[in-house]
Parts: sequence; C-alpha cells; structure tokens
Amino acid sequence: MSGRVQRWAPFAVAVILPWLLLWPLPLIFGRTILTSPLSEGPAHLWGWFAALHERAPFQIHTTLLNYPDGLSFELIDPVHALPYALGALWSPAAGFNLVLVWGLAVGGLAGALLAREA
Repeated sequence: MSGRVQRWAPFAVAVILPWLLLWPLPLIFGRTILTSPLSEGPAHLWGWFAALHERAPFQIHTTLLNYPDGLSFELIDPVHALPYALGALWSPAAGFNLVLVWGLAVGGLAGALLAREA
C-alpha cells in the first residue's frame, strides 16, 4: 500500500464506518433520534437545544423551563455542541444523530492514532 493511502485510510474509515455501525441511522437521520426513550438521549437533546437557543455552550440560563423565573444549568458535554449545531441546521433530530456519528468517528480516529504510535 502506498504511503498516501496508508496515511488517509483511517480518516476514510472514520467517515464511512459510523454510518454502517449505526444502521438504520442514515434512513432516519433528520426525522427520528436513535435512542431509547428511557435513556439519557432526550435530556441531552434538550440540553443542546437550550444551549444553542441561548447561545451559551457551558452555563445556561433559560426561560424555556420554569417560566418566568427560568432555570440555570451547566451543559455536561459541550464538546458535542458543535456537531449538534451543524446538524440542527437541518433539524434537532439530525443534530442529535450527528453527535452519535461524531462520537464514533472521533473514537475511531483516536484509536487509529494511538495504534500508529505503538
């Protein structure tokens, strides 16, 4: 294998493989979140939505809950705010699902970089 192919193969795999691992996500990407209703998924979706709505990625004070006083909270996973915001341009469900793909891609790239060091 040439050096160029060997160098870029992990990046190509990290872009393509999450879509296969999260099947049927490509079919429902912008319509439905891929989560269990009793898991933390809906709470994270609401937190990212509120952070985007209030334009505050870390400490959020919003009147979307407990009106008129509002509610203050801290977003525990602000690293996912960027992929959520990009996907939310399409729909909130697309933002949540893009976070899932992002997490697998970043984990795969980190593993590939660690394996390269070994």
